[in-house]
Amino acid sequence: TYLEDSDTTGFTKSYEGGRYSFVALLPSEGKSLQEYVTALSGVKLRALLDGATHETVYASIPQFEGDFSMELSKELAAMGMPDAFDPLRADFSDMGTFADSDLNLVVGSVAHKTHIAVDEHGTKAAAATSIGMNSAAASAEPAKPKTVTLDRPFVYLIVDHETDMPVFIGAVADTGR
Repeated sequence: TYLEDSDTTGFTKSYEGGRYSFVALLPSEGKSLQEYVTALSGVKLRALLDGATHETVYASIPQFEGDFSMELSKELAAMGMPDAFDPLRADFSDMGTFADSDLNLVVGSVAHKTHIAVDEHGTKAAAATSIGMNSAAASAEPAKPKTVTLDRPFVYLIVDHETDMPVFIGAVADTGR
């Protein structure tokens, strides 16, 4: 499908089975990747995906590979689960305690890592999160095909159609051009 709004051209391409799709979002010429990402809210993304049109799209995409890792403890605490990291308030007693000790279990660290590789054979993507515990429309005439050439920085997503949510979001800042 073809995607377009005032700041974006792009496309979606379903993977075999149809549950997941690769989505490419190319910012308008002259708009930096940083400006584009800063303005890309969930509402804007949803409107863009909901406005997709079924058209022939000639797409050109560079091969790319990327890894990302991040420690998420501070972000998770800020999002509403600070008690899990606090030795005085955490309650993981149903999971156990330290042997021969009255110490409670608390979340000590949350590490998240992702990997994606896109080439002429398809997409390979993986993600893992570890938690360390510590004490403490149709037309009569065929439409002209659209062309989307990802030859400058772009945003990509892998979207799960069962949940209608992205499972991967990333950006390619250097397309080798």
